[in-house]
Amino acid sequence: MMKISFIIATLNSGGAERVLVTLANALCKEHEVSIIKFHTGESFYKLENEVKVTSLEQFRFDTLYHKIASRFKKFFALRKALKESKADVFISFLDTTNIACILANIGLKTPLIISEHSNE
Repeated sequence: MMKISFIIATLNSGGAERVLVTLANALCKEHEVSIIKFHTGESFYKLENEVKVTSLEQFRFDTLYHKIASRFKKFFALRKALKESKADVFISFLDTTNIACILANIGLKTPLIISEHSNE
């Protein structure tokens, strides 16, 4: 049994989100599956109860300083979540999340699969 962690910004109603949920629901039958997401909120698509979902801490964005500081805080929160997941593989979805995951995964020695979904 593998431990698989998916990483995405949100679980809204987009196509990439639908693909992630479909994969997570299928894989959780034989593997331990978790989702790390950047924002709070429920999944638009139905997730199996076996899929563990974690949202990163939310930070203030009311000033330029807070906007900049929140990017660094979110990066370190992502790196901490990746370490704590103890996954055998990370699967990242969408461009901004992919970049953040590539940087946060440096030195962790866990394979990272990046996935881009676009209609163009």
